[in-house]
Amino acid sequence: MFTLWIVPLPLHAGASNKTGNPFDNNGNFYSYDGTYTGVLRGENLTGITQFTTSSSNSISTSAGVTMLYYNGQPYSSGMFVVINPSTLTINGLLSQTASSYGDALAGGGNFSGTLGMSPPSQTFNASGYIQPAADWVPFSISGARIQN
Repeated sequence: MFTLWIVPLPLHAGASNKTGNPFDNNGNFYSYDGTYTGVLRGENLTGITQFTTSSSNSISTSAGVTMLYYNGQPYSSGMFVVINPSTLTINGLLSQTASSYGDALAGGGNFSGTLGMSPPSQTFNASGYIQPAADWVPFSISGARIQN
């Protein structure tokens, strides 16, 4: 038996306009910094990713991790993400992938997409390619900011 505690967390949201202004119309501040999580989907490919951003001026950079399954085999990868609130874009690089079964390293990948910033939601949608094995596999990734 287990107990599940649901604790409300403070909500944080993204910029309310397309200029990268981190304030809404009421003067509330919404940072782009924080932890984001996403789900990757492709043919015979599924995975999850998490990264945490920190700002340098108005551009947020991040390091993170990805765990994915391709043709039923697990792979892990590091990632680097850049979020630009002025252009509402997200770009990422995935490092070489390593199989949990000891297979040789395969190539990495990349993705690019858009931020959807409508307080209180901070979301992103992107597409890209990854090479968990011999072939390049197209994928889409969708996610949201889950914590500051």
